[in-house]
Amino acid sequence: PQTPAADVLLALGIYDSAIEELRLASQLPASRFPLSYDTDCPAAILLPHLSALKRCGQVLQLRGIAELQNGRPDKALDDVMLALRLTDKIRTEPILISHLVRIAVLQITLQPVWEGLAQHKWSEAQLAALDAELAKLDFLADFGFAMRCERGGMSCGIIEYLRRQNKN
Repeated sequence: PQTPAADVLLALGIYDSAIEELRLASQLPASRFPLSYDTDCPAAILLPHLSALKRCGQVLQLRGIAELQNGRPDKALDDVMLALRLTDKIRTEPILISHLVRIAVLQITLQPVWEGLAQHKWSEAQLAALDAELAKLDFLADFGFAMRCERGGMSCGIIEYLRRQNKN
């Protein structure tokens, strides 16, 4: 017999190798998702990484909460920090939906943070690390960037695409 948290970690164990690969890749300072912006219509840019990123956030959330319940806040903190690093990898994408997905993944990521706070599971050093990482977030400035890109590049690109289609 195991605790429910141990059962969750056992079930999520199928993702361990992928999470470790993500953990290593997230350490790279300039890593980004490879998007193809070379399309006739900006609305046709494929963004399959966004749903995958959200699913990763959900898995990391469950792992983090289970690790807290198992008395391993250090492992929970590792998962929270990984989720935060992954959301940062789409911060400079010039598409509004990427910004909205970042917000959604952050909300998912904050659940284990909140649970650790409510249950007094985080040490002072862990709280300082969380505070430092969360202090880096400036969603208002990032929203301004996303809106300027959306308005300037995407909207103008779509208008040009529609004009070309209208001539044909």
